[in-house]
Amino acid sequence: MIQQNFDDRVFPGLTDHSGRGEGIRVVAVDDEPDVIDTIVQLMQDFGFEIVGETDAAKAISTVRNLRPDVIILDLMMPGMDGYEFARRLLLEEETRGIPIVYLTSKGVKNDLCRSFAQGGTMYVKKPFLAQELADSLRIAVSLAKAV
Repeated sequence: MIQQNFDDRVFPGLTDHSGRGEGIRVVAVDDEPDVIDTIVQLMQDFGFEIVGETDAAKAISTVRNLRPDVIILDLMMPGMDGYEFARRLLLEEETRGIPIVYLTSKGVKNDLCRSFAQGGTMYVKKPFLAQELADSLRIAVSLAKAV
């Protein structure tokens, strides 16, 4: 009970799971089409406005054009990994402040510090729970607005 009150005070609406993604624009980037399809469907069910991309280079353009409130980013992708993707966003004034929720099957121990150093706000491990990812997106957006 105490934890729930804390969550509601720090992140209003966090414990209310009836939508709560309304108005939050998301770009999800993962090289696996099935993963992107799943993420898009699940996050739409939570009320998020979400676009999925399986090509990192194309996703950079999508982020520039849409200027989402938050990005879901896989770390391990061919061609351009999540770290390089994030590094490119950090170089541009328009995309520098967009929070990133890393979504990966890699071990947290080796990559957590590097993820945060590369602009990450949250880190969600695959396989993930839909509620966990939705909460992470809302928290990342709340943190970005608080800065």
